[in-house]
Amino acid sequence: MKKDELFSILDTVAKGIADTFGPDCETLIHDLTTTEHPILSIYNGHVSGRAAGSTTDIQGFTSRPSLDINRLQRPHINMLAEHDGRRIKSTTLPFFAEDGVLGLGINYDCSVIHDALRALKNLDDVNGYLYEEIHRKQTPQIDLLFQEAARIFDKPLGGLNREERLLLLSRLKRNHFFEQQRAVPYAAEQLGISRYTVYKDLKELEQV
Repeated sequence: MKKDELFSILDTVAKGIADTFGPDCETLIHDLTTTEHPILSIYNGHVSGRAAGSTTDIQGFTSRPSLDINRLQRPHINMLAEHDGRRIKSTTLPFFAEDGVLGLGINYDCSVIHDALRALKNLDDVNGYLYEEIHRKQTPQIDLLFQEAARIFDKPLGGLNREERLLLLSRLKRNHFFEQQRAVPYAAEQLGISRYTVYKDLKELEQV
């Protein structure tokens, strides 16, 4: 197949891709037979500001004679290119004809998508977990309230009798100790009793 025949096919494909993916998708056919690789046709050229006949690449650089033609004629798929501060996903697929090589280029300006993803990430970022933060900050308050109520006892708290334990729980309740997060498990651990016993004692105090 000659280049002219191949161009006719690829040009139709390029236009179809551009129409399908909209104005942010630039497609083009360029001649990869030379290092200048001039653009033969282009759709949505406003993405890069180029037109047919241009020898400027997607990043805005003019082609140089020193460019490796073998590297130019390789597939370059889903690569990142930057143009005027915008992020462009770029793919070039080479097609070999009897008398040369044509490239189908697809350049998608994903700057808006990138900015949207960054904005969503900023919205999703957190400084920590609320439950853990509340618990961490309230633990010293629990310690303070408990020790203040328990200082009237001059013996290990695990050795308190029932009346002494009810007195301590009553003092804790008056000081709003049981309004704190994890107050019941904390009191049970300090007194060496079960949580059930703490709840039972508190219920009894409510009836007094």
